[in-house]
Amino acid sequence: PRLTPKPFDIEGLAANGQVFVAVGKLARETGGEGAGVFVSADAGLSWQSVDLLEHPPLRTVTFRDGLWMAVGERGVILRSTNPLAGWELVD
Repeated sequence: PRLTPKPFDIEGLAANGQVFVAVGKLARETGGEGAGVFVSADAGLSWQSVDLLEHPPLRTVTFRDGLWMAVGERGVILRSTNPLAGWELVD
């Protein structure tokens, strides 16, 4: 099934119990690519998108000790305790 009407390339996937997070490249409407995050809170039955197009595409994601971490192109690192609520840039 398609997750979004925009082209999305999945680069990384992580899970914690019932929560799944997929990260990758999401096409910008104005051209080029940015970060895309898709989250499923029901073990993959349904997905919600979190557009982070201001950041470069993401390559991998992991979960540990209550914290989601995503790493992308140009050294970008994002973190979240709730991947649907938002992601914070790590300096």
